[in-house]
Amino acid sequence: MKSDRSLDVVIVGLGRVGRALAKQIQKADSQLRIVGLADRGGLLYHERGLSASLVDEALSAKAEGSSIGICPSALPPIYRFSDLATSRTLFVDATAASGMAAGWCEVLASSGAAGVVLANKLPLCEAWSVSGPLFNHPRVRYEATVGAGLPILSTLRSLLATGDLVTRMRGALSGTLGYLVNQVSEGHAFSAALSDAIALGYAEPDPSADLGGRDVARKAVILSRAVGWPAELSDVERDGLVPDSDAYQGAPSADYSSADRKLKELFADADCDGIAIRYLAQITPERISVGLARIDLHDPFAALAGTENRIAIHTRRYPIHPLAIAGPGAGPETTAAGVLSDLIDLAEKSKLRGENPCPC
Repeated sequence: MKSDRSLDVVIVGLGRVGRALAKQIQKADSQLRIVGLADRGGLLYHERGLSASLVDEALSAKAEGSSIGICPSALPPIYRFSDLATSRTLFVDATAASGMAAGWCEVLASSGAAGVVLANKLPLCEAWSVSGPLFNHPRVRYEATVGAGLPILSTLRSLLATGDLVTRMRGALSGTLGYLVNQVSEGHAFSAALSDAIALGYAEPDPSADLGGRDVARKAVILSRAVGWPAELSDVERDGLVPDSDAYQGAPSADYSSADRKLKELFADADCDGIAIRYLAQITPERISVGLARIDLHDPFAALAGTENRIAIHTRRYPIHPLAIAGPGAGPETTAAGVLSDLIDLAEKSKLRGENPCPC
């Protein structure tokens, strides 16, 4: 158990990312200690920090498909996280729950919590009137919502803070779709590639949000809002990797034979034409679109392999040759590392505020 000088972390949601994050915090040489773990079935909490053995017990229960509510020391579920907040508390939203934006705004407004870190994209994609305060709050971070552990959003913050102006962005923002597109382009059946992606942890057991392009649309909205373009999710022109009727089947055992045939033909035609196909988001102040795009083989996006993400950021300083960030964009360990980086950043800024209060 770490010292009383540590900042307190409450992890809400213990799916694969939440569990990976808890293990990384335990191993990290940082002034962070886990004081709370929460899921829909219960809460584990101790203001002096949870013991390593209790954290391990909770993670084992979740990995086996149970709730942490089965742990002997578990408390009933909590729905007002502001009740746990102090000026030392850092909250992590690692859920996939909707309707959380107002709750996190309440935590920040009523308690002066040290910060909120979001791995969950949904609070950032609600109506701008609800989500907007999260984008402008100095104690909110959400790096892992786009690009997993890649420093995309922190780079955008740095560009804007130093007076640059973003003019447009283009990105391959889904490790899941990147993997599937690459596999199909190499001649594998889409359905087989999807089964492999789920087994490897690149896709969720219910892959509908990825396949229908909804997940990429959310990421595109987050990027747009992060640079000051308050788009709504309903504004996005979305074309899924497969039609919604196929995407929403929601199970790897579903019949994807129609998608197999259509994608095989699509990629065969592209190969004959000497071009590549990638699933891209195009973001400007006026328009956001996500879908399959035919690109030149010399385009840097054509070289992406596996689960790699890439974003090209055009700005006033980088008008012709955009600033590019690329790397692995899927997997719970990578995503959890992005969350941990945000936690450490907020912890350092919290200490600065304690020594010399400022709006850091």
